[in-house]
Amino acid sequence: MVRVVRKIGILLVFMMAISLFAGCGPKKVGPLPESSTGAGNISSKGVADIQGDWIFFRGKEGKLHKIKTDGSSKTKISDDKVYYIKASGEWVYYANAGDGSKLYKIKADGSGRAKINDDNSLYTTVVGEWIYYSNRKDDDKVYKIKTDGSSRTKVNDDRSQYMNIAGDWIYYSNSRDDDSIYKMKLDGTGRVKLNKERSIYLNVIGDWVFYVSTTENDSIYRVKTDGTERTEVAEGGHAWLNVVGNNIYCSIYTEGDKLYKMNTEGGDKKVLSDGACTEVNVAGDWIYYMVQTPDAKSIPYRIKKDGTGKEEIN
Repeated sequence: MVRVVRKIGILLVFMMAISLFAGCGPKKVGPLPESSTGAGNISSKGVADIQGDWIFFRGKEGKLHKIKTDGSSKTKISDDKVYYIKASGEWVYYANAGDGSKLYKIKADGSGRAKINDDNSLYTTVVGEWIYYSNRKDDDKVYKIKTDGSSRTKVNDDRSQYMNIAGDWIYYSNSRDDDSIYKMKLDGTGRVKLNKERSIYLNVIGDWVFYVSTTENDSIYRVKTDGTERTEVAEGGHAWLNVVGNNIYCSIYTEGDKLYKMNTEGGDKKVLSDGACTEVNVAGDWIYYMVQTPDAKSIPYRIKKDGTGKEEIN
């Protein structure tokens, strides 16, 4: 009887130890909010956006196009060479690479084209009546300007890259502090440092910031928006990170820059497309991306998120 009790006691201690050890491991990210656009679109040059039944995208020769979500009515809207596309209301906003990346807007039918600013504008995001952007002409500081071109205002003094806006907060990599992640409120107050490593391709989704750590050989990491629970997601060689719901889309340069899909724990990894894939954007059911050819040309493609329907965009 004593032996039985002793064995039961040892078994209980062993089970408690296993439970305690498992509890010390990384926490699962849990369900993340679904979205029709990728959290990393702007960090990956913003070559596509979706609004209602229309997808707006950077097509051949970099020009602005639109297409219905069912694949019909593909139309060129503008001959401008565009990046950081954002559709809001009746307007499509973009940085015009043919005019020093200055901000422009145009109506979805191609009318009303107008210049908004004279700054070299990166990582542009529309929030209500304001456009936020990183101003290359002023050392990548964050600026905001109204959609009518008025009230241009400097928001911070940090060199701000890979900017993401979520709710009332702006998240960015601060190049003045070794690309560490910072956040601040939309008016520039409440500035907080979230980590201490070189962080690029920021994706803010739910309570998490996903990013590529160049400190850790371009591994994918995530950290809570309060700076806690830093966790490695996938090891080494990642670029053009884009998180949608509980899936990650990216290219992996250690595997030929192929386009990959995985879950937000780094599992269920799957090749979606061969070729040197860059500028990975998600709009609705589609992934828009560029394939780099050996003669240094960029060819626009799109493919469905399940890996079907791959097509060159003509």
